[in-house]
Amino acid sequence: MTNYYEDPLVTMSVGTLRIDVWYREDRKAGDGGTRRGYGYRIADNDPVHKPHEGTDLESGVGADIDVHGAMQTLINFMSAAADAYRYAIANPGTSPESLSLFPIWVGEAAYMNDTELSVLTDVPEPFPDQPRGRPKEPEPAADHDTVDRGPQSGLPDAGHTL
Repeated sequence: MTNYYEDPLVTMSVGTLRIDVWYREDRKAGDGGTRRGYGYRIADNDPVHKPHEGTDLESGVGADIDVHGAMQTLINFMSAAADAYRYAIANPGTSPESLSLFPIWVGEAAYMNDTELSVLTDVPEPFPDQPRGRPKEPEPAADHDTVDRGPQSGLPDAGHTL
């Protein structure tokens, strides 16, 4: 079997983490539809941590191949593991469910890199009528005076004289 992580379709560096996601295969869903299956690899700078690989990331039924969407899903799962790790530290003796998504070092590393991960999880989804990655065209400018007359512009405000 080919190790696709050697030539991943999407690679991100997030703090001390390197995350690779690639399309693996089509998988038959229970209702006869097809899901896209993705593989992933999470590695850390710490040589004690063995890179974690998984093949359990799937799309919804009938979805197109979208490795960027799969990466976003994986980052969301990693953020959940970071939150679970944070909760477990604050509440000794507890075992939050999301802590078992990955090896414990992934939850810890996600917690340590939570600022970088949060930037990636706060990206808004595109509007339903817009394709992913294509911004909406700006509205044409109105036919009124659009000169910035604020205090930083160097131009006087409407109520002030020079």
